[in-house]
Amino acid sequence: MNEYHHDIFYKIEHLSLKQKEEICREAKERCYEWWTDHLVGTQRQKIEMEFDEMVKKLYDNEFHHFVIIERRGYENWKDPECFWSHHNWCGEIGFVSGIYYLWIYMKTEELDYFIKKYKLEPRP
Repeated sequence: MNEYHHDIFYKIEHLSLKQKEEICREAKERCYEWWTDHLVGTQRQKIEMEFDEMVKKLYDNEFHHFVIIERRGYENWKDPECFWSHHNWCGEIGFVSGIYYLWIYMKTEELDYFIKKYKLEPRP
């Protein structure tokens, strides 16, 4: 198998809530897939929720976990049975607020736009 490449997580501490909202809205316009899910007991289930309703949840809780990640892995790895191989070598932007999750996936080239615009640096 090819060499494994670790995911790259970007520093987001300098971003305001308003910037995070802006990033989510721009990312939705540039993505190839997005969805929401929520925690039911110990498992997450995909749910239908309007994007605007989900983005408002950024402001609902004092704590939320916002991420910008370059998903990588093995080069040219595709496994129809594995969810993560579908999202191999792409950008991921999203957040968790309470029991709700937002996932936005885009091509790596689209992620570069956010890295430049928001001066994002990789975490060590």
